[in-house]
Amino acid sequence: SNLLSKEDVADIRDELRTDADVQRAIGSLWPDLSPQQVLTDLLSSPQQLADAAVQFDDEDRAALLRQPNSAGFSAADAPLLDELAELLGVDDAAERERARRRWRAQIEDAQGALDILTGSAPQDLEDDIDPEILMAYDLIDASQLAQRQDVRNRQTTAERAAGDRTWTYGHVIVDEAQELSEMAWRMVMRRIPNRWVTVVGDTAQTGDPAGTSSWQRMLEPYVAQRWKLSELTVNYRTPAEIMLIAHDVLRAIDPTATEPRSVRESGWKPWSLAVSPEDVESSVEKCLSGETGPGTVAVIVPHDLVAELAHLGTAQVSVTTVHDAKGLEFDAVFIVEPERILAESPRGMNDLYVALTRATQRLGVLHSTPLPEVLRALQVRTDVPAPEAHLAG
Repeated sequence: SNLLSKEDVADIRDELRTDADVQRAIGSLWPDLSPQQVLTDLLSSPQQLADAAVQFDDEDRAALLRQPNSAGFSAADAPLLDELAELLGVDDAAERERARRRWRAQIEDAQGALDILTGSAPQDLEDDIDPEILMAYDLIDASQLAQRQDVRNRQTTAERAAGDRTWTYGHVIVDEAQELSEMAWRMVMRRIPNRWVTVVGDTAQTGDPAGTSSWQRMLEPYVAQRWKLSELTVNYRTPAEIMLIAHDVLRAIDPTATEPRSVRESGWKPWSLAVSPEDVESSVEKCLSGETGPGTVAVIVPHDLVAELAHLGTAQVSVTTVHDAKGLEFDAVFIVEPERILAESPRGMNDLYVALTRATQRLGVLHSTPLPEVLRALQVRTDVPAPEAHLAG
């Protein structure tokens, strides 16, 4: 027979639970970890990175390394944090215990209120109130009263979903889906158990180095062959004159890609202008001075030129990178230093394609280094053309 009674076992558990040495041993073997803590520790430790990323070279690991006190996380960290949350699990024991305590307190308060009502109930048949009339305490107990006093969740569905990482959806629409990394797709698909999803994107416009160039490669791990591709081959934004240039870039990205067909012509011929490095800013200013109409204008530049040319921005004019211009459209676009745009990202050709296809009317390209081969079809100018000179002749 068992030498220890249930009381003995309970006493031993209580002693172990309060023993500091036991707590330290348990903490070292099964530490209480959060996704944020694990990711921060990993990315701030050269040794942990070396152990976890053996397939990376020293340069790649150095690029991942962060200072221990660096603030916050980037958007690219969200899928990593979600993956860690999935691996670590969520220990909600403390929250459940707090909820139980709150509920017990509500029960006690409700019972106290009922006791007051009971104590003040009429006991004499001569009282004005008929004792046979049912009172509140005859119809409801403390638990039911506490439930009625419980504060309802006033959050919207979107707010509740945002605060609950276990929330799932019946149907999800993913826009700019080409930018999602493989880890980001794991995060998305985790929330779509029935795999009913509408994916909107253009792999020719993939700018993120971790983004996709193949829908098949990205989707088949989750849905096998159960997906359908529908192509939008009609271009409603960019006029035919500009798309003639953009098609050369598209072919450099993917020779098999379907070339979108523009539904209209603008009458404006896209051009290029070679300038000296010291004349870049003044040439951009001259271009902008010719844009006197009510339309919007974008000056799309490499990252390192944004600060230098930012003062040219107005309510009408946006000085921006390709990344920030993605998804937007402008009446006129001036692309500055396209060769540097190509060079600053592994997806530089895709970025150039995005830049070319932002314009709804007019396009000009200014460069102080040789013009990329894919832009050789641009009309070469020797000076900034006046607006009327843009017209295709």
